[in-house]
Amino acid sequence: MNFADIKVGVYIVLKKQFPCKIIQIKVSNPGKHGHVKKLCTGKDVITDKKYIQIFTHHSHIIVPELHRIDYILINIIDEYLTLMDNIGEIREDIMCPNNDIGIIIQRMFNLDKIVSIQLLTVIVDKHQQYRITNVTEDT
Repeated sequence: MNFADIKVGVYIVLKKQFPCKIIQIKVSNPGKHGHVKKLCTGKDVITDKKYIQIFTHHSHIIVPELHRIDYILINIIDEYLTLMDNIGEIREDIMCPNNDIGIIIQRMFNLDKIVSIQLLTVIVDKHQQYRITNVTEDT
C-alpha cells in the first residue's frame, strides 16, 4: 500500500503489530524542508483499542490479511467451540470468549438453538489472530 492510499476505512498495521481499521486521519502540510505527514488513528480489529501512528511518504505500510467466515456451532467441549463451515470442515481451536458474546453463545447452545458464528481471522506476518464478530440464531 502506498502513502496516498491511506484513507479512513482502510485496514493497515499500526505500531508494526496491531491490525487496525483507520478511523481518523490528520494531514500536516509540508514545512520549508519537510514532507507531508499523516497522523492516523486506528481501531484494533481484535481488541478495539485505539492506536496512533504518523506516516510519511517514505513509510513502509503493512496491510493485514482479513477473512470473515461463517460457521455453525456444533458443540462446546472444555470451553472450546466446535465449528463447521459451509463446506463441512470442522475446527476446534477457537475458545469460547469470556465476555457478553461468550455468554450469548453458551445460552443459545444450552437452549438447543442453531447458532451461526462469524469469525474474523487476521493474518499479519504469518501470525493469526481471531475474533468472533457476530452471533445469530439460524432457523
